[in-house]
Amino acid sequence: MSSSEESDSERRSSDEEENEKTDEENEEVVSQSQDDSASPSRSPARSQKHSSRSKSASLNALAFPISRVRRLVKSDGDMLWVGVEAGFLVAKAAELFVEKFAEELFEKLTEEGRTTLHYEDMAEHVSSTERMDFLADIIPEMVTASTALLEKADPDG
Repeated sequence: MSSSEESDSERRSSDEEENEKTDEENEEVVSQSQDDSASPSRSPARSQKHSSRSKSASLNALAFPISRVRRLVKSDGDMLWVGVEAGFLVAKAAELFVEKFAEELFEKLTEEGRTTLHYEDMAEHVSSTERMDFLADIIPEMVTASTALLEKADPDG
């Protein structure tokens, strides 16, 4: 094995170790903030300490684990290495996208006076919103078998 290959493998293993430590620290901060919120009595000093800690927990805690996001990005085949910062940014962007998507769907449901979200609602939102076109292959509108067969038999209309 050449020295450059050895340094690449050492760098990858040290990055993986650093990523695992970061994930563990994030989980620890989140669990500490949950433990603190469960205790009913707090002194004023502890309350101020808790509020600053929960702010840092909200900044550090993500809906998607950074290590899994990095692994997913690497699995594409084009990337050999993904830094922790890049993994964080991709995870945060995905989190914000899912949040916005859910908010838009929730607004539509409340306008219609419904409380249950169905696949058809998501598919209709994707097909009717231009900026969601990239999801058209992932969340297509459902078509019955008879309609699909009719369309296949008569492609003109």
